[in-house]
Amino acid sequence: MEQIDSTTIVLVEHIIALVLMIPWAIYRRKQLFNLSLMEWGGVALIGSGASAIAMIFFTASFKYLNPSVTILLQNFQPILVITLAMLILGEKPRRGFFLWAVIAMVSGFFLSVPHFNWAEIKRDLTQNSKGIIYTLTAAGLWGIATVAGKVVLKNIAPLTVTFWRFFFGTLALAIIVAANDQPFPVRLMLQNPLFTTLIYIGIVTTLLAMICYYEGMKRTPAATTTLVELVFPISAVVLNTIFLKAPLLPVQLVCGAILLFSITRASADSTS
Repeated sequence: MEQIDSTTIVLVEHIIALVLMIPWAIYRRKQLFNLSLMEWGGVALIGSGASAIAMIFFTASFKYLNPSVTILLQNFQPILVITLAMLILGEKPRRGFFLWAVIAMVSGFFLSVPHFNWAEIKRDLTQNSKGIIYTLTAAGLWGIATVAGKVVLKNIAPLTVTFWRFFFGTLALAIIVAANDQPFPVRLMLQNPLFTTLIYIGIVTTLLAMICYYEGMKRTPAATTTLVELVFPISAVVLNTIFLKAPLLPVQLVCGAILLFSITRASADSTS
């Protein structure tokens, strides 16, 4: 996939997911368009902001920051989501929630920076302001999208939110790709094994993952949802161990266990 721009790949993933949902959309067309003005704004924000723009900013940040710093900055997302959930959604977690939330974020911090190279981190934070802005912008958009998703899910079915996420995400990505004035590599994408890989990603890690995400979000407080997303550093290091032969450090194993435990406890204390 090195020959294809990352934005184009994300666009193709969205197109595949959107096409697969069209039969359901036709069947549920009355329900699909029965949205209020605020709900239209919510799904448009989720699609264009979280699916398109945030992913582009997050990908671009790797050009200026090392991955550890990028993931570290992403851990600020729960702070924003918890604050917005309290102000907008009226979620009032128990006192124990805040303790376990802090432990989860701290363990995620140390999991992302296992070597504790503070000098390098400080230098990166000072010299690479563009990457920092990109990463925090992505974290902010994802955080806002989490709260927006919780708002629209009060009256809209998870599958409806999923469809409009892919629709508005596809629209935003198509505009961005067209603005780059680069030819769309249709022939290259139709070649195996690239075509098979894109189909797999579009179905499993894009469509099915988002369906599960919104089904879970409908039943879970927004603050808990964003803390569960902190499992990302664990999955990243596990995949690195399996596919890139990069073994886990002892500190990562310890921090990963603490992160999972603290998320479980925070989930139990997420509502009063």
